[in-house]
Amino acid sequence: MVSAPVKIFQCSVEVPSTLKKQTKKTYIVSIPEDTALHSVVMTVHAEDEDTGPNGEVLYYLNSTSSGAFSIDNRGGDVYLEETLDREQVDTLTITITATDRGSPRMATTMNLTVHVEDANDHDPVFSQSTYSLTVREDIPRGTSLFLVQAHDQDTGPNGRVRYMLTQASPFVNDSTSLSVDYCYIMFLMDSSL
Repeated sequence: MVSAPVKIFQCSVEVPSTLKKQTKKTYIVSIPEDTALHSVVMTVHAEDEDTGPNGEVLYYLNSTSSGAFSIDNRGGDVYLEETLDREQVDTLTITITATDRGSPRMATTMNLTVHVEDANDHDPVFSQSTYSLTVREDIPRGTSLFLVQAHDQDTGPNGRVRYMLTQASPFVNDSTSLSVDYCYIMFLMDSSL
C-alpha cells in the first residue's frame, strides 16, 4: 500500500491568541507575557488521506524553545509550559512535525513564531533612591531645582512614566516634561521654606 504524504492544512487558534498566516509552512501567533501556564497557545491540525493507522496523525515538537511549549500528540494543542517574560525574550520559534503511523512514516513540518506581547508587569524605578538638595531662601518662584528620572522596562503605554508629588509642598512637577523620561521639580511659593 502506498501512503499519501501528511499535510498540515489548517491552523486554528485558541483564546487569547491572534494568528496570522505568513507562508504555507510558517505561522505567527502573539500572546501576552502574562498568559497562564498550561494555556493553549494554538491548535494545529493535519490530515492524511490514508485510512486506518496509516491515516492517523501524531504531532511532535522538534524545537521547543528550551521547554517553553509542549504539544498534545494526538489533538495538536500547543501548550505554554514556562512563564514568559517579554523583557527577557520577545520572540520564540518552534518547529512542529505532523507524522502518520504508516510504514514508512510520512511527515511534514511547520514553523511557529510566537511573539510575546508586553504586559504591565514592571514598576518604574528612579535612577536613585533618595534625592537631597539645599535651597536658598531667596530663590525665585518657578526655578527648576533638580531633575528626577525613572525608567520602566515595559514598552509602549505600559512603559510610559508619569510623575506626581504625593504630599502638599511648595514644589510642583514641570508639566511640560511629564510625557518624557524625566521630570523637573520646580519651586512654586514666594515664601521662604
